[in-house]
Amino acid sequence: MKGIIIFLLVIITLIMGYNQYNKYQRFHPKTVNYVSKDTVDNSYHDPKVVMNYYEAIEMLNGYVISQWSTNRIDVRNPKKDNSTTRYAVNEYQKKLGKVKYYEAILMQSTVYKSKGLSNDDIKLLEQNQLSQEEIAENMQKEEFYDLFQKVVLQKTLKTGDRGPWVYEMQKYLTTNGYTIAVDGNFRIETETALKDFEFKNQLYPDGILDALTLRELLKLPKETTKPLLATQ
Repeated sequence: MKGIIIFLLVIITLIMGYNQYNKYQRFHPKTVNYVSKDTVDNSYHDPKVVMNYYEAIEMLNGYVISQWSTNRIDVRNPKKDNSTTRYAVNEYQKKLGKVKYYEAILMQSTVYKSKGLSNDDIKLLEQNQLSQEEIAENMQKEEFYDLFQKVVLQKTLKTGDRGPWVYEMQKYLTTNGYTIAVDGNFRIETETALKDFEFKNQLYPDGILDALTLRELLKLPKETTKPLLATQ
């Protein structure tokens, strides 16, 4: 009988010890702390967002620990439903939401960069709420603009010229609503359409494709265009 009582006491002690261990583990930093995701972009174009993200995590973790140590409230899995607990849980949800907000921005930036976008591209996308397809199209236009400057804009394009550059210009005129032949020949109809486009965009309507007209034709944001090359 005495042996049974001792056995039961040992079992009770083990159970109590296990419960205390669980409580310790439940709020030990290794288990309670929210850990930043490995997939966030720590080189995001706005360093303030990165800093705010890590600060928000510190605030969240500190709040969870303080609520448990001060009020014995587990804001992650509350056991009670009184006003104090509800308030604490509500504050926890706000702090967690702030973490998730910054986290979503930084994780999305990682996704964009995996697809070849730079910090400048991502900033442009966010500012203008462009789709990835539109960003990709703008990147192609920028490359075209740069190459065009290097090869063509020392002499510009005007009536009588012909070739692939004229062909590309005519394509962009048609996307801007002009009905002209897209054949690589800079004829009068192309010049007339270009003059009209320049006039409508408050450019000097001379019917000659230069850097300013090309920028408007491609609809490139000002900050994405590069400085003109010096005339040789």
